[in-house]
Amino acid sequence: MPAYAQDDLSLDEGAIIVTAQGRREASEDVPISLQTFSDEEIGARDLHDLREIAPFVPGFYVESQYPTTPSIVIRGISSDTADLSAEPRVSVYRDGVYVSRPQSAMFELFDIERVEVLKGPQSTLFGRSALTGAVSIIQNKADPADFDVTGTVGGGNLGAYLAQGVVNLTLSGSSALRIAGLARNRDGYVRNLAGGAKLNGNRARALRGSLHFDLASGGKIDLLGNAQWDRFSGLSYKSGVFAPTDPVTGTPLGDLDPSSPAFLDTAPGFPDERLGGRRKLEGMTLLYEQPIGEGWKISAIGAWNRFRAQFAGDVDGFAFDTATTGEESENRQWSGDLRLHYQPADGLSAFIGASFADESGSQDILLQVDERDLLALQTGFLDRTNPVPLPEAVYSSSPAVTGQLQGIAAASGFALDGSLALALANNMLGDHSERLLRSADNQYREIFAGMVFQPAERWKFELGLRYTDERKRSGIESTIYQRSVLAGVLGALTQPASVRDPLLQALAAPGAAHIPASASYPVPNFGLLYQEGNRDERELEAGGFSWRASAIYEASPDFNLYAIYARGRRPEVLSTQPPLSPGGEARFSDLASEVVDSIELGFKLNSGPFRLEAAGFYYDYRHFQTEVLQGTTLVSMDAGKASSHGAELTARYAVMPAFTLFATYGYTRARFGAGLYDGNHVRLSPDHSLSFGANMALDLGIGELTATPTLNWRSRVYFDNSNGDLSAFSGAFLRPLAFEASQQPYALAALHVGFEPDNSPLRLQAHIENLFDQDYVRDLGTGSVSFGLPSYVAGAPRSILFTASISLGGR
Repeated sequence: MPAYAQDDLSLDEGAIIVTAQGRREASEDVPISLQTFSDEEIGARDLHDLREIAPFVPGFYVESQYPTTPSIVIRGISSDTADLSAEPRVSVYRDGVYVSRPQSAMFELFDIERVEVLKGPQSTLFGRSALTGAVSIIQNKADPADFDVTGTVGGGNLGAYLAQGVVNLTLSGSSALRIAGLARNRDGYVRNLAGGAKLNGNRARALRGSLHFDLASGGKIDLLGNAQWDRFSGLSYKSGVFAPTDPVTGTPLGDLDPSSPAFLDTAPGFPDERLGGRRKLEGMTLLYEQPIGEGWKISAIGAWNRFRAQFAGDVDGFAFDTATTGEESENRQWSGDLRLHYQPADGLSAFIGASFADESGSQDILLQVDERDLLALQTGFLDRTNPVPLPEAVYSSSPAVTGQLQGIAAASGFALDGSLALALANNMLGDHSERLLRSADNQYREIFAGMVFQPAERWKFELGLRYTDERKRSGIESTIYQRSVLAGVLGALTQPASVRDPLLQALAAPGAAHIPASASYPVPNFGLLYQEGNRDERELEAGGFSWRASAIYEASPDFNLYAIYARGRRPEVLSTQPPLSPGGEARFSDLASEVVDSIELGFKLNSGPFRLEAAGFYYDYRHFQTEVLQGTTLVSMDAGKASSHGAELTARYAVMPAFTLFATYGYTRARFGAGLYDGNHVRLSPDHSLSFGANMALDLGIGELTATPTLNWRSRVYFDNSNGDLSAFSGAFLRPLAFEASQQPYALAALHVGFEPDNSPLRLQAHIENLFDQDYVRDLGTGSVSFGLPSYVAGAPRSILFTASISLGGR
């Protein structure tokens, strides 16, 4: 990762100066496909997180159902794994510190110096997790030469409000203090007929403090502390099978449109009484840089980060209490990076370094289901072809459950006695609960080196090499709080009579779900989606190399050509799964390291008012690691081969000083090449994406009026690697009927308008997102397909935010 490369982004004779490679250089001289966003751009377009930046970067896609579950995609390959022992493919860095878990990768972008999005394997620069790219977020630091007081307040529709402030104070000629804070809210936009807050809302609070010290020896130190608190309402996992109804009367209350009202709630008795959740992020970072001689410099980073998150969701997506799921997760990480830089002359530089990261985390998943509803879905009594179900009590009544049990027994060739069936029906629970606890302790040690040399006047070559050593310990424990009588019955019907009959009699004993297994009652503690197992752990040690070679040729002072060959490596995964039978051994799978070889060719043109960058790329993956739903749990698996190729274009043209046009286009063809999903589109990877807009300014005589209209278009997006192929759900509790697994092409327009009076520190702005109120679907509800009940999350409607800002001093 670029260690402490925090120079200001500036314009130097028309060139954007970046530090993506750990040194200050013009963007067109960097042999990487990258795009930068300055603090001015972030403020002008009201960009609060990576999801809002993504539409303006070709080949970059970010989706986040909850703040804790982002999917970050670069060039067709996503980074949304929930497996604690797996590494993301896209690394997010904040001030050179790796954000190791996706649950903490989506944070508020406020008081930001710039954001750099780099595409292609960046493992030699950024570390083990930059398999397909990296995002580098650089925060503003305290500045002894600057007095700055800035504040912004605003409000809008959907209950939106914003309050943001920054204070930069000089403590002495060589030290400074900077404090920044933010409070932001947006209510949900899908009405919940079950009551409570509207769905898909989010409230964020964030605080940052930083200290800066210039050392007498010529070095500098920055110390930063970050904290963020999120509270979010339930997610609108709205069923695409059953419309909202009154669960007591069966009266229809709505339709299947994901944007219209839903009827969602946690089931009675579930520990979290309301949908939604919360998250807390904390971190401390120490940055140090010290020249040690002519051309020599040492830089170091030390960091501690932690997150804690909890959420609950109505996974079945309709009014019944069929399935409720919740999760609590946490992670702690200590990391450090030390580098020695050498740059004796222009055209030659080198670095060598080492880094470490130690992290520990846990993921606690709770599932509560109504066994009677699940039986009705299995038998078809709860008919998935009829969007208006009967009152819930119909499906849970003893006579109905008794008849269904006799029906499935008859289908297996066994006549189940009516009194025995009734006793079994009375033992089936409406609140059967199962718990899965996973843990991981990961240690990484890396050494790396890189060099840049210029053998001829117009040629520059770069080489980089990194070795990563990994040591992982993964643990798992599964708990079944009440025996599943439904699971026991379904299992018994597959056994010979000598096993089946006594087992059914035992399951018919009064209170069978709660009787502990013993010598006098030798009935396994059956689970429905998991099976019970004591805590078990396994360890894994592995390691491997990644490398990168690039060349850039200056065809003219304004036009550069470049080529890259890179090998990226995603570390091996020690995947955990619960036992296959009650009391059995946990299952551990060692997945081979995922390897990608990539080739990229591109050019960069910076000619006066016109800037154009283009790139073509090809990725070839081996041992592609993906996740498959087993029950409601995502399990890492080796999907074999995958490939991605495409082209990207970014253009900007300053028609006149007050009028600039910009546009991006990306073509990405990402497909699986073998295994379970052979030939399928990779999830969240549209083949085509397009964005364009304009920056306009008009002097009104009393002040300046600015406007930035934008339009973003995407082709068809698949939400699941199955692409709707039902054969991929053989491990689901109930295979779904045919369902829509994608969003058809759509476009979203936005308009940002500002006014700054002459000779005034005041600035007024208006931000309108989804200008034409386009309906679209963001994603498929996680876990819903496992129950044969696909659900969908609606995209946000038109939103409007008005803000007023004042700035005193400043850079």
